[in-house]
Amino acid sequence: MPKFGRADVSWRDGVPISTVFDDPYYSLENGLEESRFVFLSGADVIRRSSNKDLFNIGETGFGSGLNFLATWDAWRRHNIRARLVFVSAEANPMDMVHLSKAHSHFPAIAELGRELRQAMPPPAKGFHIRHFDGGRISLLLMYGDAAEAYSTLNARIDAWYLDGFAPAKNKSMWTDDLFYQLGRLSAPESTLATFTAAGFVKRGLASVGFDMRKTSGFGRKRERLVGTFSDTKQLHGDPIPANISKWAHPVSCSSRHVAILGGGIAGASVAYALGLRGVKCTIIESPDAPKASSLPAAIMAPRFMLDDTPDRGFFSSAFAFSISHSAYATTFSKHQGIRYIDKSGQKKERFHRILKEYAWSEDWLGLDENDLVLPKAGTISPMLVLNKLTKNVKKVTAKVMRIEKCKSKWLLQDHNHETVLETDCVVLATGLATPHILNNSGLGIETTQGLEPAQRPSGGQLEIVDAMALVGVSEQTLSYGGYASAPLENEDKKSVRTIGTSFEPLENRSLKNHKTKKSTQTKIFQNFFEMIGGTIEDTGSIQSWAGVRATVADHMPYAGPVPVWEDLLEVCAPLSQDATNELERPPAVHEGLYCLTGLGSKGFQYGPLLGDYLAAMITGEAIPIPSTLIAKLHPARSVVKSLIRQNNRGSMPKT
Repeated sequence: MPKFGRADVSWRDGVPISTVFDDPYYSLENGLEESRFVFLSGADVIRRSSNKDLFNIGETGFGSGLNFLATWDAWRRHNIRARLVFVSAEANPMDMVHLSKAHSHFPAIAELGRELRQAMPPPAKGFHIRHFDGGRISLLLMYGDAAEAYSTLNARIDAWYLDGFAPAKNKSMWTDDLFYQLGRLSAPESTLATFTAAGFVKRGLASVGFDMRKTSGFGRKRERLVGTFSDTKQLHGDPIPANISKWAHPVSCSSRHVAILGGGIAGASVAYALGLRGVKCTIIESPDAPKASSLPAAIMAPRFMLDDTPDRGFFSSAFAFSISHSAYATTFSKHQGIRYIDKSGQKKERFHRILKEYAWSEDWLGLDENDLVLPKAGTISPMLVLNKLTKNVKKVTAKVMRIEKCKSKWLLQDHNHETVLETDCVVLATGLATPHILNNSGLGIETTQGLEPAQRPSGGQLEIVDAMALVGVSEQTLSYGGYASAPLENEDKKSVRTIGTSFEPLENRSLKNHKTKKSTQTKIFQNFFEMIGGTIEDTGSIQSWAGVRATVADHMPYAGPVPVWEDLLEVCAPLSQDATNELERPPAVHEGLYCLTGLGSKGFQYGPLLGDYLAAMITGEAIPIPSTLIAKLHPARSVVKSLIRQNNRGSMPKT
């Protein structure tokens, strides 16, 4: 398995060469024509996609992105109606300099190359979803070893591009493990094309269900391989990766209309992502529901972890996706970037470890004297983001108290049991109210920890200051234990900055009455002046703001289908005896019912990716997060953990 890290590239006659494998990324004769001939033509992509609504292509080596660009270009030139989801793995991503140089040699795709480079993530191991042409084209870029990445993918692939360095020079790209994943993920009649004609490649692909044949190669290359998936031996069944526990299996819904309860960042993100996929949504907002999304500024900065875990991949992917999101592009303060202050020098070792462990390019992450800097991070306007996300979404103002399944429809009802809306599919993006709505509807569960999915209210207070009154402080976003936002224009067209924020555990009874406190304001400013310095010339310009966050004990949000709790307990009962016991089947879920909640203080970073995740699950598309994260996000995870701990705790959830 190749070590993950940035590509080591040299150049020969305008063509990028891998110095590790001593092999070109594409043909020395004409890389673009090679892509069109070997892959688009070899896998019969244009003809096969012409009568579909969705077409999925899988690629084993992203390289310079040339095959993706050639395919995107073909979608435009042939005006293909199908939505394209292009999935590609890459263990050694190119940097921007090499990508730009590679794309510059092909004027026909220059515009697409620029768009691709602007959307590229940092070299962070994990899944990175990007959308182009208003959602008509999607790229799911998986950074890491190809076989490992594809083993964590949930998708059905219609055509394969097998493009790695030559098998003789890079055997790790042409393994039985990878061939097995291709067979597992292939849709019926899936096609395959590759530039190589190596005999062991042909035999390996045939062994997992592909009917393989040799045909003419490109340029001076005599032969290449093409194939069609038949799987006559029934070697593969469910495309769901084996490493997803049965209790956490993704569930799709065929509805073309989705009702979303909640108009904060969670609901808005789901609505936007579903809209990209052609699904109409209605957002139902409660007139009195408190929303953390109403805060005057949000700071976009990743949560750094030094352990290489799936959680770290999620935090990095969510951060990179949100700041590249089209709804965020024009909402940043003009003073972009964030600086992590190390006034005492005590964080120096940690900052250097972050820089080494993450190994992101300088346009993403760097050191300036003692401070850690992120040039693409910074301060956004939450209300502008919400307005952009929901620009084309129908909204209804109503207080939904319960939901009820009547035949195949969900009825959303108010306190008088009057139906507000009738729909096939519902997403609960209602924060702390989510378990209460489920409980009121007879769909909830009470555990030793309270109502599930279990969340804790956390109060937060920040101070809003006239930007002109804050003197002697950098206008960049600052993090120092607290934070100071960059200047943003408020609703009155006045430039303001926010300073905060506090974290205060709350009881449910105090949610509606959570108010600002003078003592909290004093602590916030005391911390700020000690760490940053500066002065506020007009203290009368200060306003305090208070809000409530929905937080989760393990710091991961809840996103996924809502289970039938009684069936979950029955199916998962063997886990209380031995956590390694195999479950007989997936537990039942409430068909067409999902939730996204518990985003805490990182809603504007987590929301877009989790909205995309739920939208992909609902519509049955390729899941844009690795399978190793699905159980970590599932709404049932706390109950399952409780079952596993049952022998130690001696208690069971109450149904």
